[in-house]
Amino acid sequence: MTPNWAAINRAAKRAMEHKAEAGVEGHVVAYALRMYSWESIKLNLMGRRSQPDRLFYAVGGVPLLIEFKRKGKKPEPLQQHTIDKLRRAGYAVASCDTRAEGCSIVDRWAAACRVGATAVEAARLSRCVLGKTRA
Repeated sequence: MTPNWAAINRAAKRAMEHKAEAGVEGHVVAYALRMYSWESIKLNLMGRRSQPDRLFYAVGGVPLLIEFKRKGKKPEPLQQHTIDKLRRAGYAVASCDTRAEGCSIVDRWAAACRVGATAVEAARLSRCVLGKTRA
């Protein structure tokens, strides 16, 4: 039987794209821990593929959620719906596709938390501080 080279190539491409996304995520997680001592958890929820990738425990009790994407990609429609829903509920949510963008999001949120953000102010701050990030 002849191998299905097209299927093999698609699988290899998906694996490489996932590795690139994981590289950005790993770098930002290490940066947040090193610079701000922020712990984070991977949101790998069964049956909930639309959730952001990471939840960062920022100082002040106001968490930051980040969706990591491959370079040049945007959140899928269902992911964008979840991001919008979380933002309306007052959570700080952003998405990024590069290491620099991810670290910038962490830096901006850390600066906002230092000025005394509370959970009630999280929605306003996420719009003002994180602005129109790729989410």
